[in-house]
Amino acid sequence: MTVSSSTNRVNYTGNGVTVAFSFPYITYEETDIQVYLDSVLQSSGYTVTGAGTAAVTVTFDTAPASDVAILIKRVVSQTQETDFENFDGNPSDVTEKQFDLVVMMIQELSDGVDRSVKLREDDPTVSIELPLVADRANMFLAFDSVGNPTASAGATSTGTTFGATGEDLAATATPALARAVLELGALATEDIAPLAKGGTGANYASNALLFAGIKQVATDAATGVVEFATDAELQTGTATDRAVTPANVKNSLGFADYNETTRQVITAGGTLSVAHTLGRKPILYQPFLQCVTTEHNYAVDDEVPVSWTDASGSASGIGVSCVADATNLVLRYGNAAATFIILNKTSGATESITNANWRLVIRSWA
Repeated sequence: MTVSSSTNRVNYTGNGVTVAFSFPYITYEETDIQVYLDSVLQSSGYTVTGAGTAAVTVTFDTAPASDVAILIKRVVSQTQETDFENFDGNPSDVTEKQFDLVVMMIQELSDGVDRSVKLREDDPTVSIELPLVADRANMFLAFDSVGNPTASAGATSTGTTFGATGEDLAATATPALARAVLELGALATEDIAPLAKGGTGANYASNALLFAGIKQVATDAATGVVEFATDAELQTGTATDRAVTPANVKNSLGFADYNETTRQVITAGGTLSVAHTLGRKPILYQPFLQCVTTEHNYAVDDEVPVSWTDASGSASGIGVSCVADATNLVLRYGNAAATFIILNKTSGATESITNANWRLVIRSWA
């Protein structure tokens, strides 16, 4: 066969479904195929078929996952084990195969050269040699005044020398040097090592100073660091550089907790004690009637707020009283047969309720 293509590699991307991938270039041995997944050379988990043709297939035991980078390349052995004897009448296919393998080796070398750092064609430099390993360990690769490679410790733009990893600076530098190099401003008076080393920065004298040094302050025109407001700051209402949380709003309204009783049966002249979950005596509590059987044009689940007692004095035994403490609401219903008076939902006329058609709910805040 002939080697009609100069390509010795093919790339794919996994999709979690496909297991078979084509290598459409002449390959003589299955072992000449190398497979990489996300740049990692694989030694198992796949099979190669089609050796000796230009229709090689790599089949994975398990489909490579979505977005996994797949590389299939041909790497032939850099040996020549065919012995040609004088006047031996070597078959043409054996001779051609050896020429093919030489071309494949040249393609591999060319592929490696193309993917390496090279001098430009018009660069007069003949060669570039790196410093010895002992001289370049923990150093930067740099170039001297004539363009030759050299090992350098590295330097800032102002010539301040520091460690090759940058971590050395944070671990050993003085605050003044840290400020000059890292431009941390007022943080020069603080210990920056714990934060630079991956710590919490808990030994900073001022969290505000830490934030100011690493991020600008948030405003209505720019993103940045903002501090949460305290309840007192929210109630004062003058701070312009604080963020408000739902807890702030709840606490500042004066009602930090809320409780709603279940529906209570209305019994003329009756009394009952209903537990609440506020943990202290309510600041405010309000009764509501909830319809359970249609009446006076109200539908089931309609709700009507009512007064505790008839404030007009025109009716006796109307309403409900409530004495609250830290754990209970103690209720006393009026002794009128129709314990509450409401307005008709449609006409607005005054109506006496049928107790059985309604239930009482108490909502409390503290």
